[in-house]
Amino acid sequence: MVSAGAAYNGNSGGYAVGMIGLGYDYNKYIFNKISVGAGGGGSVDVGGGLLAKYEVGIKYKHFFTSIGKIEAIKGKLNTYFLDFGYKFEFFKGEI
Repeated sequence: MVSAGAAYNGNSGGYAVGMIGLGYDYNKYIFNKISVGAGGGGSVDVGGGLLAKYEVGIKYKHFFTSIGKIEAIKGKLNTYFLDFGYKFEFFKGEI
């Protein structure tokens, strides 16, 4: 699992993050993920930039929602989040 995000407005202008991690599906609807990555900018205190994130969520067909926590290993960033979205596939098949 790979993810990326950015903020350009609301007192966090120029913040960006990229993460990679593992996920586990407990059943057809419940999942969890744990990720590590790097982020910085926008006056967000992330120390050296190393971040850890974990979450648990539910999914139904292509929709999902999750709650979790992201924190900087050496900085002050330490917050909870609510995530929701729609998943789609660009390619379905074998490579």
